[in-house]
Amino acid sequence: MSGSARKGPYPTRRPQGQYEDDSAPSASPSPPPANVPSPPPSPGEDEAAAKAIANVHRQLFFAAADMCPHGNVEAFSEAGEVVAGCEKAYDVQADAGLTSSIRVANFPDLCARGWTRTNLCGVSLWLAKDEMKEQLKSGTNPGPQTFIFLITYLHPCVSELHVSVDLVRVRPRAKIVMFRAGEKKERPLHALFKLTLPGGQTFAADFSIGQYGHDEDECWWQRFEDYLENFTIPAVDNGAEVSEGDLDATLDAAVDRFGGYWHRAKPLLYGAIDLDGLAEDEDRLAAAHGRAKFLLDEALEG
Repeated sequence: MSGSARKGPYPTRRPQGQYEDDSAPSASPSPPPANVPSPPPSPGEDEAAAKAIANVHRQLFFAAADMCPHGNVEAFSEAGEVVAGCEKAYDVQADAGLTSSIRVANFPDLCARGWTRTNLCGVSLWLAKDEMKEQLKSGTNPGPQTFIFLITYLHPCVSELHVSVDLVRVRPRAKIVMFRAGEKKERPLHALFKLTLPGGQTFAADFSIGQYGHDEDECWWQRFEDYLENFTIPAVDNGAEVSEGDLDATLDAAVDRFGGYWHRAKPLLYGAIDLDGLAEDEDRLAAAHGRAKFLLDEALEG
């Protein structure tokens, strides 16, 4: 039987608007219209992209904090005073050695895990703020590496994230707080990143939350309102902006404690570590973390 339409006394049923006519071309699927944009990214995709980029900078901070010259812990005791918002306060005496190891037998694991993050919240903001802000705003690295692959991989319809980054301070709720010799025992002031997605959702990215005894892998990224409810004590200045003057004062204090370590660490981390692709590859990020510690160790010996 031929492929032409069957003839008969009655017309073959055709879709509306078509008639039986040997001269009419056979129907074929219409090609998809060109240049139709993909659906916009969902809030969950934007959050995943922002969190992945922020975590790269968090891991670089971890590497630098682990190698930071905190000094050996020589003496450790519970503080006599009660500190608002803190379950337990401790006095810690450390020597001036270029190491972050711990010697005293009664140093709790909770304190040991938070020791290398202690009093470095402002330093973490200074370390990451410029590069991370640029990447979260435009999706590109201001240096030779780019995060275009990450952005197009997660949602091909956009090339820019347009996530804004603010530096804010809070009064933290802490399981532990550690004071060095000579420090005034008052409720601490803490600093972190506040990220705002294009849809208006806000998230806390707290790189040094582990210093207060919280699980840093579980708690570092949260909706900002949940962070305020669960990890801060009520205060009128919660969420206030950290100014450039505040950061300058933080760096001055860091220089007093650690010399020029952080000023050497920043260009080393962002100059020698290839950031391209780290946000979507956990194995490469772990390798970069190890390489950063190796480079920092060499810099300390030099």
